[in-house]
Amino acid sequence: MQTITKASHRFGSRSIAVLLLATLFSSGVTASSASTSISYDFNTPGTLATDFYSYISSGTLQQSATGGIGNSGAITTNASATAVYASKAAYSIGPVNSSYTFTSFMKSVGNSGYSGMGFTALEPSASNGSGYPYRPTDALGVSVHGGGFVFHVGATDHNGSWGSSVSSPMVAVKQSAIGDLLNSGSPDQWYKVVLKIVRDSSTTFDMRLEVWPSDASGTLLRPTEADAIFEINNQTASGLLAAPSISSYINFSGYRVTSFDNNSVELGGGSSVIAPGAPVVLSSSASTVSGVVTFIGEVTSNGGSPVTERGFVFGTAPDPTVADSKVVVGSGVGYFTGSSSALPTGTYYFRAFATNSTGTSYGSSLTDSFVGIAAPAPAPAPAAAAAPATVAPVTLTPTVLASTGTAALDQLWLMVSLVLLGAAFVGSSLGHKGKRLTRRPSE
Repeated sequence: MQTITKASHRFGSRSIAVLLLATLFSSGVTASSASTSISYDFNTPGTLATDFYSYISSGTLQQSATGGIGNSGAITTNASATAVYASKAAYSIGPVNSSYTFTSFMKSVGNSGYSGMGFTALEPSASNGSGYPYRPTDALGVSVHGGGFVFHVGATDHNGSWGSSVSSPMVAVKQSAIGDLLNSGSPDQWYKVVLKIVRDSSTTFDMRLEVWPSDASGTLLRPTEADAIFEINNQTASGLLAAPSISSYINFSGYRVTSFDNNSVELGGGSSVIAPGAPVVLSSSASTVSGVVTFIGEVTSNGGSPVTERGFVFGTAPDPTVADSKVVVGSGVGYFTGSSSALPTGTYYFRAFATNSTGTSYGSSLTDSFVGIAAPAPAPAPAAAAAPATVAPVTLTPTVLASTGTAALDQLWLMVSLVLLGAAFVGSSLGHKGKRLTRRPSE
């Protein structure tokens, strides 16, 4: 069964200096540390056919109701097989520093063969796979076997061994004390394999591979640190960067991994999951002045049918949708820019959206806090003096939604500020001490 989960935690809000006017102001919007995970536990019959495209070059692979972690279902093989599966769910490529963490559990019992995972922009076919280990021709990923591993970068393979040093550009962060790790590292023959890909520049990626031996329930045998850790950095994957969207893949070669289970991809820092046939949309940037948000997004692909509506959505909870507040900025593919009305004090989350006949997709989340500064309370009057004139409190209820333009709220703030200044001067002429302005915390 495919499961998509989301979690979010906002980076800190900004500190801003204010003088005397009651105002809303923020200098910009930052990316939130939101993450989205898509996972496949292979416990539900038909997952392989429903959620993956596949190409089996030789042998047999099937989804079994038993044999996985906890004996609850897995991809299994009883003989040598050569195959690639690519997820029907796709991913947008996030900005620099975005990350993608792949995790799978593998039962390794054979004497020859590989299994692995990574990214591809190609649908599996006879013309889109190659090599031994067999994998997509544009792969950015890894394959593992009993004594070592292979980093795949397009047509180039970088081979290494668990217990040995490696040649540049690979780095051995931690060599294994067990040379034949995926044969001898676990009495139950189960291993948690983790591949983290980070976009380290506009054109390159870093990869980090970890192997954690486990038991048949998925409990790690040595949970403090992986048995083996290897990296390869600054790798170019031009085919993936040029694609409107990419998919995760899993690959099999030979007869070693007899069960493959609990595959997942966690996205962080800007990428998002794109449903099959839905448009691909990116949250490019946003800026704020006096609480007015100006948002820039991009629709990079229509997913196969025209984009009828695009723009951005926002709300006070993470991952807003079109059911929250939205700003519509036309239709079709390409860049777009839109602005909100001035927003009241609070923390807000923003992301791009695009809709076609298949559905609505969203970009990554951006967040910011708008800080409201309280007006000064009147000072207590001395007994011998007449009380100063007071100013009636003003309650502001701005219109949150607007497609473009500036709000009239700024003008209203200016009028209120002038009244407050006048009141302050009256109090000063009567010898009263005004209270020093204090700012409310942003949260």
